Amino acid sequence: MIERYPFIDPGRVGLVGWSHGGMIALFNIFFHPEAYACAYAGEPVADLLERRKILEVDDPDDRRECR
Repeated sequence: MIERYPFIDPGRVGLVGWSHGGMIALFNIFFHPEAYACAYAGEPVADLLERRKILEVDDPDDRRECR
């Protein structure tokens, strides 16, 4: 987008994401820190399996949530 829109200041680009988007924001800021001035991750998903809390029962199509 920086190349396409000349009015964007590359020194002021940031990311915002919530939940899965927060995880993506963190990945981007950690793996490409030179590309972003800042990032905000609201409740990022840190462990997808723990977050989902799904147990498979006898029938793999029949799933229930754990509480």
